[in-house]
Amino acid sequence: MSYVQLPVTVVAGLAATLLLSALVVTDAQAAGAGHKPRAHAAQGNASRSSQVQRTAKDQTRQRNSSWSNSNGRQMQVESVTQRTENGRITNSTATRDDGRTATRNTTVVNDQAAGTR
Repeated sequence: MSYVQLPVTVVAGLAATLLLSALVVTDAQAAGAGHKPRAHAAQGNASRSSQVQRTAKDQTRQRNSSWSNSNGRQMQVESVTQRTENGRITNSTATRDDGRTATRNTTVVNDQAAGTR
């Protein structure tokens, strides 16, 4: 039986090429998987700030956050969470710089006996 001896650098190079080619995803492949190609702006002047207030007596937490991206777009989010006897209730409102809003209200109930949430 005869073996072909290849230099280690050739074998390592082939292995690296195969590994990298498996990791490259083309725009067509991404689009076929339901992803939309996006043009990303240069990272730069993006910012985010949040203020959180907790009230132990009422078992509430209020969080106000504001974001701005490098294109100048802004968003404000207000979220209020209150603990209940067996879970929590959260109400959130997001407002974009163009005035559009979105709301999300969630209720979580923990049932330890059933192991559900």
